[in-house]
Amino acid sequence: MILRKAREDESERLKAYFSQHQFPGPLSLQIQRKGSFFDKYKLYSSDYVTYILEDAQGELQGMASLIFAPGLIDQQPQTLGFATDLRITNSRRAILSWANHFLPLLEQERKERDCRYVFSSVAYSQKLALNAFLRPQGLRRALPRYYLYRRFDVVGLHGRFPWAPKVLPGLKFRNAHASDIDKILAFYASDPHSLWFPHIAKPKNFLDQIHSWLGHQLSHLQVVEDYRGELQATYALWNSSPIEEFCPQEYSGSALTLKESLRFFAWSGLTRTLPNVSCPLKFRYFTHLRVSHPDVFESILARAWQSTSSQEFLLYPHYHGNLSLAPPKSYLYSRWKWGLFCLLAPNDPYPNFLQQKFESEAPLWELAFM
Repeated sequence: MILRKAREDESERLKAYFSQHQFPGPLSLQIQRKGSFFDKYKLYSSDYVTYILEDAQGELQGMASLIFAPGLIDQQPQTLGFATDLRITNSRRAILSWANHFLPLLEQERKERDCRYVFSSVAYSQKLALNAFLRPQGLRRALPRYYLYRRFDVVGLHGRFPWAPKVLPGLKFRNAHASDIDKILAFYASDPHSLWFPHIAKPKNFLDQIHSWLGHQLSHLQVVEDYRGELQATYALWNSSPIEEFCPQEYSGSALTLKESLRFFAWSGLTRTLPNVSCPLKFRYFTHLRVSHPDVFESILARAWQSTSSQEFLLYPHYHGNLSLAPPKSYLYSRWKWGLFCLLAPNDPYPNFLQQKFESEAPLWELAFM
């Protein structure tokens, strides 16, 4: 088998192979890329590479992508990497071939960019990935070592109870303007974040990132101010369907219970239903979500719930220990357990930022990036 870089003109081939692999769990998902397969990566950086594994007949047996961008770890600027979209045919030969070839190429890409750390996110429902790559730390063959950095939940908000708090009267919501950029970046930097990726501490970086998101103009970013005009939060609601769609293939267990419960209570207007099998999920990502206080977050949820379609649910990441973004009890919500991992070569030293510690502040890392 051969592991090589994919070309831009192989987009349709990659999309077909990518959609063959269902995302496991109580809600089995098929992810369908729209447009070019590489459009999602371009949202975050122009520096990306996709590797594909081919057999002797030229058939795809595996793939994964690496994205590199300026980042910040413990206030130290450096190039960071993110490994994503790993898909491997479920055969022993394909898995062993990938394991034998991928680490040298990963090391080569890191060396070319002077990149010390590469991260990846893994859902705990991905049992095969957990068993193949995370747990066998004692294997003799050269594999990247996955070290847990932060646990987080992908939180879906599906219903709002009548007693949910309304928007605080002292808060003002408005569209962001160019004159707000310095104020926004100062707000982002007001708390020391252990991880910030991509790093957007400069006005140009910030504007470039906003404009790279399809349909995402600066005016789509909401700023929330108190009665004194001080910034208390920022957020945007982003629809990913022009880039990729998530189509349920099977509801089982807790996902089936949730689907039926949402349908039962939908007559009262309290909940938003989930689609039938093979129909795409309708939701909005919270992006650029930074809040100063849990009460401000509840006001944002109330405003977002009113401004979105009755068929759309809301999605955001909640990192364990971050009290400001804890799911409010006044909403009906689901949790999907994930981990953000740091990939190290077997001979890499163990970095200090991976030491276990309580962190109340979430990493500045977009869920849509996962």
